[in-house]
Formats: sequence, structure tokens, C-alpha cells
Amino acid sequence: MNADCDLQESLRTKYNENVSSSATSNHICFCNRDVSIHYHDSAISELFQASIRHLEMSSPAGSPDLEIFCFATDDSPRRWLQENELSIAINQTMSHSFFRYCFQGHSLFAFDSLAKRAFYWVDTLSAFDFYRARPFTRILSWYAEHHHLTWVHAACVGISSGAVVIPSAGGSGKSTSAAACLLSDLLFVGDDFVVLDKERLDVSSVYSNMMLSAKSIDLLRDFERVEILQSKFQDKKEKDCYQLFEDFQQQLEIRLPLRGILVPEIVAGESRIVPAKKDEAMRAFVSTLQIGRILGLAPNPMLKDLHSIVQQLPTCKLEIGGDLGSIPPLISQFLNRD
Repeated sequence: MNADCDLQESLRTKYNENVSSSATSNHICFCNRDVSIHYHDSAISELFQASIRHLEMSSPAGSPDLEIFCFATDDSPRRWLQENELSIAINQTMSHSFFRYCFQGHSLFAFDSLAKRAFYWVDTLSAFDFYRARPFTRILSWYAEHHHLTWVHAACVGISSGAVVIPSAGGSGKSTSAAACLLSDLLFVGDDFVVLDKERLDVSSVYSNMMLSAKSIDLLRDFERVEILQSKFQDKKEKDCYQLFEDFQQQLEIRLPLRGILVPEIVAGESRIVPAKKDEAMRAFVSTLQIGRILGLAPNPMLKDLHSIVQQLPTCKLEIGGDLGSIPPLISQFLNRD
């Protein structure tokens, strides 16, 4: 097998060989770090940027903390893997010293933590569509883990002084509750994925979009601003991706202090926030561990980090009743407590 340095240099060469005249680059602030993203064609940039535009920043002085090279070619990443004696197992995250990669048939994700470079390579442009709502998920989650940050499956909303995370699997009311807060005057950090820092006890945004079913939209009809939500494309069988930057820019926060954990539960009565046990919060993060395993994140450090975060924060249950309009003031009151 070639050395890690040769692998990432080979991928960089592959990118350079396929750069078009409309190539473009931009910088985002991800977890308070400068990430530079290079697209071999502006069409790819337009596909992905809507989901991460809220993180965009002007080009800083000095070298970025991470460079991502995103490109499409006529030849398959499979051949490159075989030429370099690397595994072509599908959807398996493989590691070799500083070099981590995952082959998905038509696409390859790779991250070299020493060189501070990552690559997203596809052999057909349609392969990009799968990650349109969540571009660079594998790369950004690997990068977060490398810096001892915790990639979690949770919604997150708040006020200027802090935020609550709402962790849970699908169907728990997590996204609907976050949408109710967005349609009020609360701040929005994320819907599906956010990143937690157990040392600083803060939360960072990843994507400025929201996945909502038709049923959720119907439940939100009483909110005055619901018509502002514009569905951009269907991402899942029963959910649409609502991109938020254009209409909700002032409410999008890229980083806030963590002030609590709310475990969502749909109930028949009125909505309210009640005390919950720490183990209930840990169970709510089960989907984080499941998704982490799919992404190739190490489960034991993740479990340890989640336990540390849960122990440091107030934990309550968010009982979601039929009165969705009461959820934003309940969360605001929770965050404004002494």
C-alpha cells in the first residue's frame, strides 16, 4: 500500500486534472474552524451551498484548518482504490494511519487528518443528489471526531444566551417542535445534525435546512409565518427539505452555549416541560450512536462524550401535545430560568 501522503496527493492530482473553467471555492466556519471547499465545477457548488450558506465566511489570512476537494470524473473511484491496493467494500469506513475513506459504489469520501485535506469524488453527477440536503456529512463528522467533538442526531433551538438540544429518533416530534420554534422568535441551530463540544459545553450548527413531512406542515398551519416555509426538494420518501437561509437568516445561529437537554415525547394532553432522568437523555441519543456507526465514528468515545455532556446539563422531558404554539414560550421560559 502507498503511504498516506501519496494517497492524498494522488487524489489532489485527480482533482486538478478535472477542474473546469467554472471551478469555484468558498470558506465556511465549521465548529469555529476555517474549512475551505473547492468545487471542480460551479454547478456542484450551487447544488450544495444552500444547505451551508449560513456558515460562509470571507477568506481568512493563513492556511485553512481543512480543505475539501469536491469533483466528478468519468472514471470510477473503484479503479483508483484497486490501483492503490485499498478495499472496495461498499459503505465501510476504512482507516490507514492518518487516512480514512469510505467507498459507496459511485462515490468516494476520504480524509487525511495529517495533511488536513478531504475529498468527495463521484463518477456520476447524480451521485451528488443523495447528499444535497447534507453535503459532506461523512467528512465533517470525521473531522469533528478528530477534534474530539461529538456529532449528534438532534434538533437545536435557543436564545442569544444559550440553546437546548432535542435528541431523538424520527417520529418523536423533534423536527416539528424545532419548526414551531423557528416560526416564533427563537433561534435555530439545526434540525437533524449538530456538533457538541463537551469541554466548552457549546453546540455548533451544520446545516441550515429542515426535514419535514406533510403531516408536520399540517400541524403547523396555525403559525402565522408557516407560509414562508418553501419546500425546495423531496429528500426522503415522506419528507421534504426546507432550506431556511433565504427567509430565516436572522434566526440562524452557527454556535451557542449549551443550556439543557429536552427529550421529546408526543402526549395526548397539553405541551409542557417536566424533569427527566439522566438515563432518559442517554436513551434519546441512541439514534446518534446508530448513525455514528453508519458514518464510521468510534462508538466508545462517542458514548463517553455523550455521558459527560448529559451529566453536565439540566435534563427535562418536552411533552409535545396538540398545542404546538405553546412549545416556543415553554422553551424560552426554560432557557430564561435563573
